[in-house]
Amino acid sequence: MLEVRASELLLAKILDELVERIARKVAEGRKLLDQEVIILYLDQILKTTDARFNEINKKFEEVNKRIDGLKHYIDKRIDDVNGRINDIIKRVESLEKRIDPLEFRINSLESRIDNVYNGVSSIKTDIIKIMKEYIVEKAWKVGGRSVFIKMFCGIISLS
Repeated sequence: MLEVRASELLLAKILDELVERIARKVAEGRKLLDQEVIILYLDQILKTTDARFNEINKKFEEVNKRIDGLKHYIDKRIDDVNGRINDIIKRVESLEKRIDPLEFRINSLESRIDNVYNGVSSIKTDIIKIMKEYIVEKAWKVGGRSVFIKMFCGIISLS
């Protein structure tokens, strides 16, 4: 790259000297050779090409600045989103820590409800048994053997 730039500078210096000599020749009123006209054209082409390259370089620099600005903006937005995601993860972890004891308490309550249900069911069975005994005893006392036999055979239902 350095060699190319050095050769460009050398070529530009040689071209400038040639253009200077040609300009003196024109100032003296002498006629130009075809090669000298071509050199003047080359000089003009080189100058306009350099100007265009400089404009393009400026545009590229502006585009690069805009890209850098957008990159900075996007990086900031990504960092913000990552921060939000980390906050949500922390909240979820916190909720998980709170859910575990609640799950234990629910299981404990479920066990207690099962025990109460079994107790109530046992009491219900005992009450039904006592009620049957009471009804049978009353039926025997009130109606005697015929009522008792009808109840026993299922004619009179106790359930």
